[in-house]
Amino acid sequence: MALKKTKSHRQTLKVKHMVDKKAKAHRKRVAKLAKQNPLLAKRRSKDPGIPNLWPFKEDLCRQMLQKKQEADDRETLLREQRRVEKERRRAMIEKATAHAQSSFAEHTAKDANVDDHTAPSSSSNHFYKELRQVAEAADVILIVLDARDPLGCRNIDLEERILSGEMTSSSPIPKRIVLVLNKIDLVPHDVAQGWLDYLRRSRPTVPFSTTEVVTSGGADKLVQLLKNYSRSHGMKTALTVGLIGYPNTGKSSIVNALKRTRAVATGPTPGVTRHLQTVQLDGKISLIDSPGVIFNDDGANALRNALRVETIDDAVGAIASVVDKFPAEQLMQIYGIGRFSNASELLFRIAHKCGKLKKGGVPDLDQAARIVLRDWNTGKIPYYVPAPVDEQSTQVNDVQIVSDWAQPLDIDAIGAGDMALDNEEEQAIGDENEEPEQVSRPTTRAMKKKAKKEARRRKKILPATGVAMKDTSDSEEDFDFNQ
Repeated sequence: MALKKTKSHRQTLKVKHMVDKKAKAHRKRVAKLAKQNPLLAKRRSKDPGIPNLWPFKEDLCRQMLQKKQEADDRETLLREQRRVEKERRRAMIEKATAHAQSSFAEHTAKDANVDDHTAPSSSSNHFYKELRQVAEAADVILIVLDARDPLGCRNIDLEERILSGEMTSSSPIPKRIVLVLNKIDLVPHDVAQGWLDYLRRSRPTVPFSTTEVVTSGGADKLVQLLKNYSRSHGMKTALTVGLIGYPNTGKSSIVNALKRTRAVATGPTPGVTRHLQTVQLDGKISLIDSPGVIFNDDGANALRNALRVETIDDAVGAIASVVDKFPAEQLMQIYGIGRFSNASELLFRIAHKCGKLKKGGVPDLDQAARIVLRDWNTGKIPYYVPAPVDEQSTQVNDVQIVSDWAQPLDIDAIGAGDMALDNEEEQAIGDENEEPEQVSRPTTRAMKKKAKKEARRRKKILPATGVAMKDTSDSEEDFDFNQ
């Protein structure tokens, strides 16, 4: 007779799945009750205390009282340490404030004693000589201005010396000066238009932006403007164009944009171009790129990105001269710091935020000021200077934080205003022997026809967007910021 096999004691899958199902339902029910009554879920069992029958109850109570007293003593000591640290930081802030105020006073006194001469310092004599070479060799001089602060990087005395022939004694042909308002995409529309209106009262001004020049045709329009100048001189077919201006205003970038290639080196820091560079644009136009020259040695040059941050002697004074003009909320949001009442406290908080501390935990205000200058120059703190409202005003002191960015550059209407720029420049230099109308009238008429056709085409494309396309064919304005 065969023996029966013993039954296995392993848990069956049916039982296993049933247990898992009940456990899951239990956890779900407990979680639901905890969500309905959070206090019930967090309630802890009450300490029953020490039983009276515990043989060492008195010793245990004595130990508990001793631990409580030690905890109270530690809390009192920590409170006293926090008070001492607060007093030390208050004294540190007062000391830093006094140092910043004295530094700012010295910086202001130094600026008051500096004469605003056109000739630069001895360290820039080499660049100044090359500037004279550009002024002598060029037929048309493009003075590149930063749209965020055009008057800060413009030297009217230099323009007068070029037009009067003081810097171009060897050239019998009078020079033409055209202002190029570069980086207009970094300021709002109304600010850029205001600066164009203001600058055109004295010189022909062309808006420019190297970021959108390829797509908007800005390079073609500027080249066409230069060719019109070349045709206005019956005796001359080739044209030499020189670019001058303060460091880091975008002279080399304009050359690359016109050439449509990286013809010269560029960089975000000033002083990349160290010598004259000639670039042949086509068979008739050649461009001369020159190093930037600083004509006045004042503290505002550090805020125009005309100096390297590492070479600035008094960074704290440069920050203290303008930091009070900005809204505190904007700077608090940019750096993620608390409220501050003056420039010294701002630098104090930035130094603690960025870990710029000296020996003993003293904040390094100089390093904090250089951080702010670096953020200013790289665009982390966007800014602009509004155009003067009064015609006679030449000083602009109000600095604003940028709240919105400009739309992509549209220079399609530059061709329609080229003739107006020619006439305006001819009146400025008093050249009565030229006959630009007979030479450039067919080109201007074709440009007007093309501008009208383009305006009609855009109106057909954008009927439902509510955008009013301005017809610039019969207007002297050559820049429309409302598109």
